[in-house]
Amino acid sequence: MASESRRIGLGTLVFIGFTTGIACGIFFGEMAGSLNIIGRAYIRLLQMAVIPYITVSLIGGLGRLTPQQASRIALSGGMVLVLVLLVGLGLILLVPLAYPDWEAANYFSSSLVDSSAGVDFVSLYISANPFHSLANTIVPAIVLFSILMGVAVMMSERKAPLLELMSSLEDALMNITRFMVKLAPVGIFAIAANAAGTLDISAFEKLQVYIWTYLLLWALAFFVILPGIVICLTSIGYREFFRAFRIPFITAFVTGSSLVVLPMIIEEIDKLLKSHEAGDEESDAAVSVLIPTVYNFPSVAMLLVLSFVLFSGWYVGTPLSIERYPLFASVGLFVSFGGSNIALPFLLDLFRFPADMFELFLVANVITNFFFMALSAMNLVVITLLSVFLIKGRIKLQPLLTPILLAVMIIGTPALLASSGSLIDRFVSYEYRGYREFVTRDLLNHPVDIANSEYNERAAVPAETVSRLDRIQSSGRLRVGYSTDALPWAFRNDRGNLVGFDLELLHRLAREMKVAIELMSVDLAQVSHALDSGQIDIYASGLMVDAGRTSEFSFSEPYSQVTLGLLVEDHKRDRLGTNVKLDRASDSRLAVVQSPSLLRALEVLSPDHDLVFTESPRTFLRGELPDVDGLIMPAESASAWTLVYPKFSVVVPSPGGVEIPIVFALPNGDTKFRRFIDSWISTSVSFGVVAEAYEYWILGKEPIKRRQRWSVVRDVLHWVD
Repeated sequence: MASESRRIGLGTLVFIGFTTGIACGIFFGEMAGSLNIIGRAYIRLLQMAVIPYITVSLIGGLGRLTPQQASRIALSGGMVLVLVLLVGLGLILLVPLAYPDWEAANYFSSSLVDSSAGVDFVSLYISANPFHSLANTIVPAIVLFSILMGVAVMMSERKAPLLELMSSLEDALMNITRFMVKLAPVGIFAIAANAAGTLDISAFEKLQVYIWTYLLLWALAFFVILPGIVICLTSIGYREFFRAFRIPFITAFVTGSSLVVLPMIIEEIDKLLKSHEAGDEESDAAVSVLIPTVYNFPSVAMLLVLSFVLFSGWYVGTPLSIERYPLFASVGLFVSFGGSNIALPFLLDLFRFPADMFELFLVANVITNFFFMALSAMNLVVITLLSVFLIKGRIKLQPLLTPILLAVMIIGTPALLASSGSLIDRFVSYEYRGYREFVTRDLLNHPVDIANSEYNERAAVPAETVSRLDRIQSSGRLRVGYSTDALPWAFRNDRGNLVGFDLELLHRLAREMKVAIELMSVDLAQVSHALDSGQIDIYASGLMVDAGRTSEFSFSEPYSQVTLGLLVEDHKRDRLGTNVKLDRASDSRLAVVQSPSLLRALEVLSPDHDLVFTESPRTFLRGELPDVDGLIMPAESASAWTLVYPKFSVVVPSPGGVEIPIVFALPNGDTKFRRFIDSWISTSVSFGVVAEAYEYWILGKEPIKRRQRWSVVRDVLHWVD
């Protein structure tokens, strides 16, 4: 008896394995990553019996029921599922209360113009080959097949031998799971050590607001609201509830998988039901059916993940308006059936948030996924318990606890979120850095020697006898013309250096030609004369191709393209994005920079536009055009301007994807020089030079610099290099 009392419980061993694993990861750092193989092996061992168990338990559970019992389970489970999902939706729609009022802006994103591929829900849920679904772990299709098979068995008159076989298989698969659970302390130690040793903490800096609000909502749902619903509607106590399910919750948290704990949850629910005199053959069958079925429906955990869409809008400075919440909620519920990897990209695309926000989610998900899985397990437990109690007629409202829970949900949750927003604003260090990060950018590669010269409008046009290419090589200088205010193609950074996408490419060209660069500021109207007079050899400032100007100068081959968009004030984003059409006149007053290429493109789309002309985007951005609703310009340029003026946003109105190639302007008649530039552009595109510059200047991506993860053994004790 003494030895029995001193035996350490499995839950305690799991907790010890988790904490010592974290300590090991912090101490050894990236060296702890070698334990990943043990963690992966343990997760696969847990998964090994789960898919067969889902199939067997669904077929056997449904097969044992009568049609009347199956109808009661479906009705009760559906009612409880709707209740829980409504609570979850209410939670996430309150999330913006926790977001501080911070300035934000973002670089151009292809999601402004691209449309993601639709979700193939038919393939996800209906498989022509069930064995393919089993082999590839397509859980929704497996569940649907198993339900249909179970219903078919239910209607069969000769089902007794098959049900006996299903029962034996269930027991065998459960025995496998029980054995694997005994290995949990070792597996969880390895998983925790690998995670703590390899996570890059610096990657979470920009996501701290999302992570803190997610964890706050998670704690409310996990410790208060979901268990509170069970306690208010059943005879189960709070401590009793968590004591029964602590091991499945901890295992789901640490392994990062709620799938692997399904057999554990079923076993613990059966025990709890029996202790409350609610367990019998009908309840056992209901549990066997509900657990794998509910697993494939949207959950509160999944809805919390969808809050990242609301965070994305706040993050980029264009929060989702309340008018769009119904669309967000309805579509979000539907696409949640496909999981976060399908739902989030779809919703980000639907609301035109940058597609690369999903990459930020994946970074945050390294942390939040552990909590997601624990809440998924909680969601399964709550829905199943409430459904069984409803089937058995054991639902009983607790008169003292229910008003408290309602007060927490209706009053306490909004107040807590609003106060947390104030605390985040007060204690989380933040300053808008979009402008500074943009204007401090320098060329990716070391620039060549630079000289500056001034445009001379009286310069004579010489009779050229040699190609510009020969003259550049003999003089050792490539003369480049540019326009001011040509963000992000050509502009001066905070150190006065001329930088930008086009300058990045031309410095690369000059380096390969082994010549210096001579810069000259010219207006677009002066480009033709500057080229003809030999003052510049090439003009580069995001010039859009224009067939009407081919008599003035030659165009190079396109090296990129731009998409027509609107630069608008933040509060007009939703209205103008919906109402303005580029191919027809609208009630909105629009302006356009006096660019012949842009004006010609708009004339092709619609000659009926009543436009206001301006020399520079700054006149609109500074409020000098009070009657103008938006400025038509390339979305890539507009995105760069929002970094300087973060109170503005970019929209791409319909018809979306009006793309115009951008080119360099070259001297007319110099075929040799034009062929050389075209050949260089083709080579630069093929070797990724243009793509690298595009990602840096247009998309705002920083070059990756790999640093070793901090660890005690390396950075404190200095035992290893």
